[in-house]
Amino acid sequence: NTYSGGTTIALNGGILKITNAGALGTGAVVNATTNAATTQGTLQLAFTTPGSGAGSSIATPNVITNAFNLGGQSALNGGGFSQIQNASGFNKISGAITFSNFGGTWVNITSDAGNLELSGAVFGWNGTDRNPYF
Repeated sequence: NTYSGGTTIALNGGILKITNAGALGTGAVVNATTNAATTQGTLQLAFTTPGSGAGSSIATPNVITNAFNLGGQSALNGGGFSQIQNASGFNKISGAITFSNFGGTWVNITSDAGNLELSGAVFGWNGTDRNPYF
């Protein structure tokens, strides 16, 4: 994959479903979600195979190294949409996750199937309150 730009999931952007760790390029991933729970964009990780090592006793995750900038939403305690949704596979986000000032107070990151590991730093944006829901 030679895509080297950033990726933006726009307000009302729907679901961006990726099946390869390199699909997001090398730049930052921005989810420009704001306030309303009905106008979301979701990054869906839908890897059909685990990372290398599948079938062995120790599987290696599909690693996404991009930095993330996630907007908030009004829906409380995990209601509404997920800004990042793990739909399948053993996946790891190693880049920093920053909760932005796009609006809303909740950031939802979910794993509906498979495993999702967050290993990068998680930051608020300039002291604004954002409540993560995992």
